[in-house]
Amino acid sequence: MLELLRDDEPAPDEQLPRTGLSLSWERLLSSAFVRAPDYGTRCSTVVRIDESRRACFDEWTWDAAGVQTGAVSLQFELDAADDPASVPK
Repeated sequence: MLELLRDDEPAPDEQLPRTGLSLSWERLLSSAFVRAPDYGTRCSTVVRIDESRRACFDEWTWDAAGVQTGAVSLQFELDAADDPASVPK
């Protein structure tokens, strides 16, 4: 999962949108992980809920160079009251 969030490969030029930004900015912003001194990915978060209603929250923080500076991992059970199927219609 983290490998997908850390993908800094830009999209091919022919797939870039035309938003009015320069071509270099379009390239930079086209990847899942943006690495730049003044702008970029500073946090990546994944929330998963399995079939037994166990939630897992994982978050990584990054500095301007893309170096990991922190990580948090939490797991908890969801209450039955949080289940949309348990709400009367």
